[in-house]
Amino acid sequence: MFPTFGPDTGGSAFDPTLATIALGIVPQNLNIGNTVGSGVDFNAGSGKCWATLQTGAWSGTAPTLDGKIQESTDNVTFTDVSGGGFTQITTANQSQTIAFTRSKRYLRANVTVGGTPMNSQAACTIAEANQ
Repeated sequence: MFPTFGPDTGGSAFDPTLATIALGIVPQNLNIGNTVGSGVDFNAGSGKCWATLQTGAWSGTAPTLDGKIQESTDNVTFTDVSGGGFTQITTANQSQTIAFTRSKRYLRANVTVGGTPMNSQAACTIAEANQ
């Protein structure tokens, strides 16, 4: 006998109100250098966070993408989150997810493009479980 699959009637499906999810870097073509996302208020959450950095099309000579998550108490002065760094990306169509614990209210993504990219598409999403 095989299990029966169908709609979740037990209430265990993901409820989007249980998480705060924000774009750390909106999907875009990035130029060489540094791109910093806007700070997002994660005050309602538990501190348990995750972030996903994705690349789309890439071309050029040895393009690289370094990404990290930063935090702030005042949404002005940001510092790097412990454990909030991504492994350097050097190829197209990649996705990395990291888990970390924030200690301050605001979070943002900070990415740096290196090499000689002609086209470097990327985006970053930051999320946190709500209390």
